[in-house]
Amino acid sequence: MGSLSLFLFASFWVGFRFSPAPSERLPHLSGMEDNSNRMGLAPLLGAAELARYLGVPVQTIYDWRVNGRGPRAYRVGKHLRFSAADVNAWLEARHERGASETGRG
Repeated sequence: MGSLSLFLFASFWVGFRFSPAPSERLPHLSGMEDNSNRMGLAPLLGAAELARYLGVPVQTIYDWRVNGRGPRAYRVGKHLRFSAADVNAWLEARHERGASETGRG
């Protein structure tokens, strides 16, 4: 197997998730997503979800974090989780002023 083939195979498996159909989920986990909202907890995004939302590679999220340029994150075990409120605040801080805000146009 060539190095390119191995890279493509590894890339496929890194992004692949086994997700059971809703009917196959374990009964004791049903309604768990709703429970976090009832408890007043904000939803958290993983690095892959944030990357997909922003339209950037996952590695960019990690690079921004190392360079201190990314949104605040929580470390939960070995995983990073991003609060939707923190992501929104981070995006607003990077919002460019439009022509109407600069007095042109």
